[in-house]
Amino acid sequence: MFAETLNLLFWFAALVLLSYLLDRMWSHSLWPWLYTIFASPGIIIHEISHYLACKITFAEVFHVTLISKKGGFVAHGPPKGGVFGQVVISMSPFLGIPLVLIALALLFDKVSFFNCDLTWSNDLSGNIGEIILGTLGSAYELIKVNLFEGFSPWFLLYLYIAASLTMALAPSRQDFINAWVGLVALAGIILGWSLVLDLLLEGWSAPVASFMSDLFGWIIAVGLLMCLFGLLFGTPFLLLKTLIDREKIRRMARVKQRKMDKEAEKGMKKEKKKEQARERSEEKKQEKRKHDEERKRIEKELKVERELEKQRRVREFLDEKEREA
Repeated sequence: MFAETLNLLFWFAALVLLSYLLDRMWSHSLWPWLYTIFASPGIIIHEISHYLACKITFAEVFHVTLISKKGGFVAHGPPKGGVFGQVVISMSPFLGIPLVLIALALLFDKVSFFNCDLTWSNDLSGNIGEIILGTLGSAYELIKVNLFEGFSPWFLLYLYIAASLTMALAPSRQDFINAWVGLVALAGIILGWSLVLDLLLEGWSAPVASFMSDLFGWIIAVGLLMCLFGLLFGTPFLLLKTLIDREKIRRMARVKQRKMDKEAEKGMKKEKKKEQARERSEEKKQEKRKHDEERKRIEKELKVERELEKQRRVREFLDEKEREA
């Protein structure tokens, strides 16, 4: 029992990481408005699960937002049961969303209108490699049966809703902050109880524990399969978005380079105009200096001429006086 419980906790942690990875991948693969549309079903069920858990734990609900540009949230007061009540609220999507996934699978599988075959294995026994290969095999069989052997367009709708729900499976960062103490305590209690069953109560059957273990295993198996589907179908979108973003960055770089070249060319023209203006100004100054020098030279020559003319007249006057005498 202890080894089985430890195995389930390991795959629970793997499911949380895969769910976060799936959410990050789709948020980077789609434009914000398209990502909001894509994630809406999962966010709505995620917040409804929190709301129902608040009612079960008698926590007062102040405000509920099912969907917005920043996601959804449930503002609530302290629950009954202390940290364990907070664990119930924070981890409620891990029960609510898989139950919806199971109901969704039953709906698409059992209702003949949808023409889908969703029969698959949920075995979590064996080593990690066997479980991963088994999950890959189940995913391949579902795709082959519903898209290639007998094409069902409703299967694509199922994949969209299932991927959206799986993205919202993992608790948010705030959920972990609120419940980490209770989670650690609960994990310790579960591991301790399973160890007691193995060491002290060997051979004693625990129907409730077996039922919870099977339910938890089913939830993890459903989550792993849906995460795998989400990763498989999201990878082409991620690659396409990456190529588009890179081309956009290159285009923006080219536009920026052209703008810088134009600004540099404009700056060079401006500098050239300034240089030409300086040259013209210098030419004007030189012309003014030449003009001033020429004017001074002429004035000096005129002054000399006037002085000579004055001296000539004085001599003529003196000569005339001498003749009269």
